[in-house]
Amino acid sequence: MGLKGFVDFMAKMGLAVRDDPPKVIDFAARQWGPPANGWTLSVEAIPAAESGDSPSLSIVIRNVGTQTQTLTIPVSKNDRTWIHFYTVELHEANGREVPLAAFGKTALDPARRAELFETELAPGAWNETVLPLGSFFNVRGNNNNLRATASATLSPGLALQSNTTQV
Repeated sequence: MGLKGFVDFMAKMGLAVRDDPPKVIDFAARQWGPPANGWTLSVEAIPAAESGDSPSLSIVIRNVGTQTQTLTIPVSKNDRTWIHFYTVELHEANGREVPLAAFGKTALDPARRAELFETELAPGAWNETVLPLGSFFNVRGNNNNLRATASATLSPGLALQSNTTQV
């Protein structure tokens, strides 16, 4: 194990912090859904790893307005991930909806939305959520020709829709 491997191991154990470069999103290369109230939403497939894992979905919300805006995000107790903020639809090429896997049903159960937290995003700021599709959906043997979309409810009566991406 080299120095990088040792530092990665320590970071996984919570004993050290790895100094990763900040994540960069190429906004020009991504497709986006229609903007609404200064927000826009994008989904992009992340190909499966060579190990045979299933693909993931990158969901990015971006403040395209001219002012700092606040979002209220539903979260599980003690969990600040944004998975409850989005509704993801996954369809086969024939239009049939891909059902949630057992883990997805449990993780995305609306009853788990126990708390709300507010976050602000400045103009041009963004947040990315990565959803491993194989963990949340029954995609076994069906990793080709899937189409995904995401939506988010910004406030009562205002839903934000993403583009559609091929997975």
